[in-house]
Amino acid sequence: MKYWDSFSCGATGGGMYNTKRIVDTGGVGAGGAVEACTYSPVPAGFFITAYSSVSDCDRTSATSDYHNRVALVRLTGLPAGTTTTVCGLSPVPTGWSVVSRSKSVACQQYKYGIPANDNTMTIRKS
Repeated sequence: MKYWDSFSCGATGGGMYNTKRIVDTGGVGAGGAVEACTYSPVPAGFFITAYSSVSDCDRTSATSDYHNRVALVRLTGLPAGTTTTVCGLSPVPTGWSVVSRSKSVACQQYKYGIPANDNTMTIRKS
């Protein structure tokens, strides 16, 4: 994913970039990982494993106190008994159960400080 201004997409220089590049995740296998900008919808079957920041995911020329990129893992198709850790801001995936919860700076959307609450979950596929 990447945001930028392009004259072919209209007026530029208004503070919000008017163009973005997207990635097809259809070929990503079970357990495969991709990265996406936080402003994009999470593809079906993928879950967030970490937040970070990168200039390509800035939607505007302004700065932000929040991370703008997510690391995603595809859980669909993983075998029963698989255990993995994902950010716990989303509901527990269907067919998975929570083994434990904990705090992790990697799963915090805000760039500064430490998490106040458990924000990760280790899950196991039934």
